[in-house]
Formats: sequence, structure tokens, C-alpha cells
Amino acid sequence: MPGISLAELADQAVEEIHIHAHEGGIYTVSAERCGQSPCVYGEDGKPLSSRQLLFLRRLLGGFSQQPQYLVHKSAYDEMLGMAPSQAEAMKVVLLPLEEESL
Repeated sequence: MPGISLAELADQAVEEIHIHAHEGGIYTVSAERCGQSPCVYGEDGKPLSSRQLLFLRRLLGGFSQQPQYLVHKSAYDEMLGMAPSQAEAMKVVLLPLEEESL
């Protein structure tokens, strides 16, 4: 497995946790460390993904010591038939969840 498992996430020197928003309403998770962003895998050995952002945020709630971000790269240029844009992805800080407000 080239990434990092969810169980190992707390033991690794992870700088940031990224939840990537993909077309079709799918979210995946990666962990930024040492300039690389390996994919985070679940207990089943598959990349951690969901159609529910809140589900992933609750699952990652125990890792509040690392900043978490929602990352979304625009596919606008590709939809118009142009080469993919080299523009930076939108990166939004996700504040820790407060269960009382849900």
C-alpha cells in the first residue's frame, strides 16, 4: 500500500490532512508530510472515500492536532476542451467539528 492507513495516521509526522472534493460528489483523503501527499487508506485497504463530507470529518475528528483542509481543483478548462489548468487548487480551512451544533 503506497499510502498511509487511518490507524497509522496518528503515529506519523503529518503536517496537514486534506479532504479532496472530486466531480460527482466524491471526497477522498490524503495526508501531507515531507512535501508529499500520500492517500489515506481505510481498514479494508481501500482509499478512504465517501460521498458525505460530514462522515469523513467525523472519522477524522480524532486528528484535530493537524490542520484539516477541503481541497478542490477546478475542472473548468478541461470541460471546455482545453488543457488542464496549472492554477492552484482552492484550499479551505476546516475548523474542528462541534457535535452540539450538528
